[in-house]
Amino acid sequence: MLLEGTASILPPQQTVAEILENVGADEDLLDACRALRGRGYRLALDDFTVPEKVEALTSIADFLKVDFRATSVAQQMDAATRFKGKVQLLAEKVETQEEFRRARDLGYEYFQGFFFARPAMSSTRQIPGSSFSF
Repeated sequence: MLLEGTASILPPQQTVAEILENVGADEDLLDACRALRGRGYRLALDDFTVPEKVEALTSIADFLKVDFRATSVAQQMDAATRFKGKVQLLAEKVETQEEFRRARDLGYEYFQGFFFARPAMSSTRQIPGSSFSF
């Protein structure tokens, strides 16, 4: 979507383009990301674990999502030290009080994970389309 330009059909004020960890940061991708940023879109780097793979993208990203299940405490600290003030830090997969405190104390600004809420099953009743009247 980034390379084809189709991400730009979404409103920039309400859209954050998330770049997955398995996407290579080649020149075409960097150009597409710069173009989106130029039109007011924000960018997030997902599952940030190996900085070398996406180093070039960190200079144009707005958010850096650090997976607290896939990184060590040292890596979490390193990301906070290196990128705090340059991008907004998001701790994802936060599942314990300890992880939340550590992320907050390290300067992470946003948080995601089961510590805050677990998914709940909901049941619904199907309404057949034939019962609608216009």
